[in-house]
Amino acid sequence: MSVFAQTVDVHGTTAFPATPQVIVPFQARKITVINEDLTDDVVHVSFDGKDVHGILNPLIPDTVKLEYTQNVTKVWLLAPAGASTTNVQIIVEG
Repeated sequence: MSVFAQTVDVHGTTAFPATPQVIVPFQARKITVINEDLTDDVVHVSFDGKDVHGILNPLIPDTVKLEYTQNVTKVWLLAPAGASTTNVQIIVEG
């Protein structure tokens, strides 16, 4: 089994970036996305750079960590404008 991990500093902005913050070097079987900050800043997760596929919210215990079973190789992250820098860890199993 292949494993890939990366931590991303997500800055507040109004849109997903043009290029993904995470590019996985193999096809994912399971993706875990974790908001490592204890602030109240949420982070939006996307697998296509347009649609929101999940929201990490540190104030809601069940959404500090999200798990997906998607066959994707790219992950975009967005902290809404005005949010402080938020650390997000991505762990991928293939």
